[in-house]
Amino acid sequence: MPLTRAQAIAFALEDGRPDPSEAPPRGIDGLEYQLATLVAAGLTNPQIADRLGVSTRAVSTRLYALRHKLGVSSRRDIVRWVNGADFD
Repeated sequence: MPLTRAQAIAFALEDGRPDPSEAPPRGIDGLEYQLATLVAAGLTNPQIADRLGVSTRAVSTRLYALRHKLGVSSRRDIVRWVNGADFD
């Protein structure tokens, strides 16, 4: 189930860890789902990297792979996906 914008922001402002009782949607892994929600919350790549304790380059690489998996081309599309837009 997609997150609302308010849920994504609340998630990003908490500890940045997904609820283990919820499986990531649409065949993406937990880190990709976490990245998508942090993007939807408005965080930049450096902010996401800091939150997750990884390099900015790692965030960029994973977001590229996520966009490919979702069949989208921009951060805006990732936000729309998190908010429940239908791309199928």
